[in-house]
Formats: sequence, structure tokens, C-alpha cells
Amino acid sequence: MPHPIDVNVGASVRTYRRQRGMTQTELGEALGLTFQQIQKYERGTNRISASKLVMLADALRVPVGAFFEGCDGATENEGPDEIKALVKHFDDMPEDIRVDFLRMIRSIATASY
Repeated sequence: MPHPIDVNVGASVRTYRRQRGMTQTELGEALGLTFQQIQKYERGTNRISASKLVMLADALRVPVGAFFEGCDGATENEGPDEIKALVKHFDDMPEDIRVDFLRMIRSIATASY
């Protein structure tokens, strides 16, 4: 069963894609994905990684935080205000700092402790 936030983010991707007049194939080509992968993202069947979320935002010309509008909350410990603030601050970072920040997060996530 897809998580409600994954479903909400996917629905947002679909909405913005349609607003831009793009097909799933065109969006997939812009990201190096198949239209089937875009379908799975839009349905919330497959979760969208942070890097793909940033690529989607760039392709659709929206801030990353736009995908999370309407989410009631991501976890038990973090409410929607904290998530929205995090995403807003991320969006406000200069591109080079965002890249370094994501690189640091990936490094921490894959580190052996």
C-alpha cells in the first residue's frame, strides 16, 4: 500500500506535468526514465528519490516544496510545518550549495557505523 505522502507527491507531479502540457514520455525523456516509471511515480506506487524530486522540479519549473503542498505530515515526529520549512530552506539554497548538501546527506546515509 503506497504511503499517503507518496500518493500526494505523485498526484502533484501529474498535475504540474499536465499544466505544462507534457506527456509522461516527454517528462521521462527529460529525466532519463521510461513513461512507465513516471506512471509509477504519479500513482505513488514507487517513491521518488530526493535527486529525482529535484530533477522533476527543474523539468516542471516548480520549487521542490510544491510537490508537498496538501500533505498532512510526513512522520509522527515531524508535522507539515517542519517539512515545509525544510523544503523551503532547501529551495532557497544556491544551486552549488544544494548539490553539496545532497552529496553530504548521501554520504551520511551510506556510511557504515
